[in-house]
Amino acid sequence: MNKILFLLLFLGFSSSQLLAQLSGLVTDEKGAPLPFVSVYLQKESVGTTSNIEGRYLLRLAPGEYQLVFQYVGYKKKVINLNWSENEQLELNVELAPLDLQAPEVVVDGSEDPAYGIIRQAMKKRKFYLNQVQKFSCEAYVKGAQEISELPESIMGQSTAEFRKQLDSSGSGMVYLSESVSKIYVQGNKVKEEMISSKVSGDDNGFSFNSGAAMMDMNFYQNYTELIDARLLSPIGQGALNAYKYKLLNTFFDEGKMIYQVQVIPKNPLGQLFFGDIYIVDGEWCIHSTDLKTTGKAANISILDTVAFKQLHVEVQDSVWRLFSQEIELSINVFGIEISGGIIGVFQQYDLAPEFPKKLFNNEIFSVEAEANKKTEVYWDSIRPLPLSEKEVVEYHIKDSLQEVLNDPAYIDSMDRVANRPSWSLLLSGYSYRKRNKGYSWSISSPLYSIMYNTLQGFYGDVNLGYNKHFNKENTRYLNAKMKLQYGLADKRLRPSGSLFFRFNKINDANLTLSGGNLVQQFVEDPPMSPLINSYTSLVYRQNYIKAYDKTFAHLRYSQRLFNGLRLLFQAEYAQRKALRNQADYSLLFRDKREFYSNQPLDFNQPPAEDTLAFQANDRLLLDLRFRLRFGQKYLSYPKERIYRPSNIPEIWLIYKKALALNDQMTAFDYLGAYIQKFDLPVAGIGKFSWRTEAGHFLNHKNMRFVDYQHFRGNQTFFAQNGKQWRSFQLLPYYEHSTMDYFVQTHFEHHFNGFLWNKLPGLKKLGFETILGVHHLYTPEKGNHLEFNFGIDRIGWKLFRIIRIDAVMAIRENKTPDWGGVISFNFSL
Repeated sequence: MNKILFLLLFLGFSSSQLLAQLSGLVTDEKGAPLPFVSVYLQKESVGTTSNIEGRYLLRLAPGEYQLVFQYVGYKKKVINLNWSENEQLELNVELAPLDLQAPEVVVDGSEDPAYGIIRQAMKKRKFYLNQVQKFSCEAYVKGAQEISELPESIMGQSTAEFRKQLDSSGSGMVYLSESVSKIYVQGNKVKEEMISSKVSGDDNGFSFNSGAAMMDMNFYQNYTELIDARLLSPIGQGALNAYKYKLLNTFFDEGKMIYQVQVIPKNPLGQLFFGDIYIVDGEWCIHSTDLKTTGKAANISILDTVAFKQLHVEVQDSVWRLFSQEIELSINVFGIEISGGIIGVFQQYDLAPEFPKKLFNNEIFSVEAEANKKTEVYWDSIRPLPLSEKEVVEYHIKDSLQEVLNDPAYIDSMDRVANRPSWSLLLSGYSYRKRNKGYSWSISSPLYSIMYNTLQGFYGDVNLGYNKHFNKENTRYLNAKMKLQYGLADKRLRPSGSLFFRFNKINDANLTLSGGNLVQQFVEDPPMSPLINSYTSLVYRQNYIKAYDKTFAHLRYSQRLFNGLRLLFQAEYAQRKALRNQADYSLLFRDKREFYSNQPLDFNQPPAEDTLAFQANDRLLLDLRFRLRFGQKYLSYPKERIYRPSNIPEIWLIYKKALALNDQMTAFDYLGAYIQKFDLPVAGIGKFSWRTEAGHFLNHKNMRFVDYQHFRGNQTFFAQNGKQWRSFQLLPYYEHSTMDYFVQTHFEHHFNGFLWNKLPGLKKLGFETILGVHHLYTPEKGNHLEFNFGIDRIGWKLFRIIRIDAVMAIRENKTPDWGGVISFNFSL
């Protein structure tokens, strides 16, 4: 394989020597370099762009050509060339700016002529979106990030170690990557094959560049997605209600008149663009764009601005395709100013390709096994965009640094420094690593884990961890954990541990063995966090956690059987005992309240006697689950698959069986299913999440309350972050627990500013609204229905961490209840 690869590279290098080399500098009238100027052959999709310093490089076979230099906002220049074999030529080009004077146009009324142009472009939008149903092309993508300002400390932590990679002013390039790929498109089916990839300072890494993803940022589509924001295209449906337009200029390109139209948002803080869009007269297609948006408009706190510059070229008569796209952004995080961008060059279009029958499937992206092993000779021979001086230095420094960082002696020396104990281990714990041997271990400090409940009193954990990696890619590894927990009130040490082994990241096969003794909440997916329970118990003398003593051995195995179908099998043997309260301490309300019992059915009313919730019992439980994801797409790397979310809801099928080996053991059969979709984009108005679940206990011989189906309720004013969309906020924890059947449904829509931004004067706050409906039915208790209205991203600048919900609950045969909850979540 290595010999074949060397031969291919040698042949590629040899053939490249037969090409004539054209290079030069592109400047404006004042001699300033113009970055990312498109340089291509007339009527052909072959070319390059200038780099950030204005320099370009193009290799061509002998012949006669018309070479085009084109840049948004400047007059296009066409130069006739006659090449000789092996000739090298330096050709410097100066571009003049377009005259920013609109032609005199007679119109009825006072409407700017730009509106008529935009209406024509809107009529043709879908035509051009679907004009070419089948094609292939080659994509070169380069991404770079640079720190322009780095504070000496961030939140009290010194940045001295990181500043070593930057210059004396605290600036410098921190990331650089390149990739070359082939893109195949047939209708709505897309396949991208990465041929080569290069990341500065990481010869084993693959870039996350995607030419297909860049090509999908298409202003013929109604919206452009930017994290959670969906920005309306200037020619999208409804754009006339969102934008104002002004005709700035006209010019001719190959005999065709091009209109330069200024795009002005009616709402400067709406999810919209501003800048210029260029439209071809008569054909009404996009010629080029120079559009921007801001972090305030997109409701992204860390983002300052992002710009989209596109150039489309005519590859056939009246067939225009994307030739280059540059995306530039600037962000600010904790005073760190980062600028960067990604540029794509798309060429070698084939509009009538013949595709193999099995080319298009659920694999939408693949990387060749040797894609990250290409030599400098290879990159110098195929790179369409010459490196800038700063990029050359970045590769040289990072690649040289990588040799040092990967040296075993250096790694051992750094590990010895990192492994030295310090006084901070009392607070943060201690970790030890041996990277050359692929393992590490750690021990936590119990100080951060100190909690309180009435079953154990004050308790703390000491956690020990061991990690072993079996390959450089970290796709096969072992994690071992052990936890020692001790409660001051029950005076009991509870050990537990687990072994997790991942076999690979292709089918994600993994095995977990765990066991020990612990205090376990009754709800399988606990709605109450130990931290919140500690707070309510100590401050309000209200203990909501209901738990039991569990001694167990557990096996869990999971893997993808094939794309879209995952198997999950679990088996557990457990000895379960009910617990009573052992602690009676609180900071407040000691004379006014009694702690609740540990009996879930008391519904948090302090009983005269603290009775046991159930009789001690054993359970052997088998749990088999299948997850179905229809239409699931994935990206294939040499030793890993990354799965993309599908817009089709996923389905889980569940069967549980408790086997009774004697009369004292629990026995039941349970059949359940749920269907759910999280964060489904809804055109222009946010994201929708929903889940419907149903289950039925087919029999319940010797079934204990701990085996019932319990639900995610809440009796505090704290909501559990990230799980509100499938939880009830005014449902007592165990009021609807059932051993029969149930149906629950959750709907929640996050408007991402769609409603809030329409409230005059409030858009600047950057808040977002949420609406939700939640329903539960059990035969014993009937219906429970909740409605919630929430305001999310409450805060300032980067610290938008608060969500507040108002909730109304309607219960069968009861008056409606009202309440409110708060949760905390970091959001960009």
